[in-house]
Amino acid sequence: MLSIRRASEADCALIRRLAGEVFPATYREILAPAQLDYMMEWMYSPENLRRQMAEGHVYYIAYKDGTPCGYLSVQPEAEDLYILQKIYILPRFQG
Repeated sequence: MLSIRRASEADCALIRRLAGEVFPATYREILAPAQLDYMMEWMYSPENLRRQMAEGHVYYIAYKDGTPCGYLSVQPEAEDLYILQKIYILPRFQG
């Protein structure tokens, strides 16, 4: 069963762990290792995740049979209008 829940600051470590698996798998063919490391720190350090949340980014975590399998984030743009910032599914759950 697939379920999705809104993340809180307490989930920053989980989001970072998911990103640590999915982000390199997604971009390893087009980014150098140093670039991947830089982007992971820039977007997914616990401090930056908390800052994004404080600025209004809303993260959601997807679960497949109770196992975290992906995440997404949206940013409010206007009333009832959001920008999809990130959407990633772990490789073993894709397809």
